[in-house]
Amino acid sequence: MREAKRARRSAGSRELVQCQLEQLIVGPSAALNALRQEIEALADAPLRSVLVLGETGVGKDLVARALQLCAPSPAGPLEVFNCPAVPSDHLEAELFGTARGAYPGALDRPGAVERADGGILLLDEVGSMPAVHQAKLLRLLENAEARRLGGRCTYPLRLQVVAATNEDLHRAIAQGRFRQDLYYRLVQDGVLRIPPLRERREDIEPLAALFLAELGRPPRLGADVLAQLRSHIWMGNVRELRAVVRSASHLAGHKEIGGDDVATAIARMGPTAPEWRAGPAVHGSDEGAGFHGRTLVMRRQLLVDALRASAGNRTRAGILLGLHRRRDEPAALGEPSELGLAARKRAHRKFDYWWRRLVESSPESPRVDPDAASSL
Repeated sequence: MREAKRARRSAGSRELVQCQLEQLIVGPSAALNALRQEIEALADAPLRSVLVLGETGVGKDLVARALQLCAPSPAGPLEVFNCPAVPSDHLEAELFGTARGAYPGALDRPGAVERADGGILLLDEVGSMPAVHQAKLLRLLENAEARRLGGRCTYPLRLQVVAATNEDLHRAIAQGRFRQDLYYRLVQDGVLRIPPLRERREDIEPLAALFLAELGRPPRLGADVLAQLRSHIWMGNVRELRAVVRSASHLAGHKEIGGDDVATAIARMGPTAPEWRAGPAVHGSDEGAGFHGRTLVMRRQLLVDALRASAGNRTRAGILLGLHRRRDEPAALGEPSELGLAARKRAHRKFDYWWRRLVESSPESPRVDPDAASSL
């Protein structure tokens, strides 16, 4: 009887944790369902360290909060340490603390690892940590102990380390910017990857409804607005979606959010990169593909960057790439309104052709609704 009651209590608490996880990590996609299951499995294991990968804006910090939520025992503290936000000459003191006399005016002060003792330490953007401090972090992971700056004695620690980054650490290792032994310590309990929003478009609608509810608006969007949101590339991922939804809500005022409000909000943000450019984007997985593989990656990135810079307008993207010109025409770039209908149609048609051939045909590329074509 006692075992049956304990089993029912355990099942009830598990359902509660799953419900809380779905409220924290929002989205019905298969990728997020798998991520939530992995987090539950990690929370039940004696976790030491895990690496979280994902583009900027996908919500990598939510993994640490989810592990804290799923902890079987009372949750300890969650300490977030933003590696690039701390100057290199202050990083050791901020991370490990200081001992009195370490430098003029130094007092005994705990660092982030001490404040996280008994809980979780989130090392945000760990790939930007200077190499001189990586060895000290390695000793923390190997021996579960640390030493304050200027201190004589080490102190033991009992914590879980969640390292998050949007950087390709394999490339950083090859370039000598990241220690290989530290990498294998960070991944000793696994690697969690949060896919970009463009790979899980079914999550856009519930996320948009959540952001509208934060503003006190009815979480409803018209079918045309949802199609518009699904067709966008979202290089800034969930963070960009939240900004667009909030901005469109402010533009609409007390009226229903329309497609023009969303288009204006996206256009006002402009390109997500500091400036539009087509760089030689050669990803780590394509480095061994040779000349043809690398040029394929560059051409694909050209299309993605052009569509991003034109806020999803395929005609304007084609004009940015010069697809509106015939071979014998000069390379002058004009505004779409200054070009004839034939040139605009040519830009749209050629861009759509190359997008389908190079981007939509690749499983690793952004998927865009082919019917969500921009106006000429």
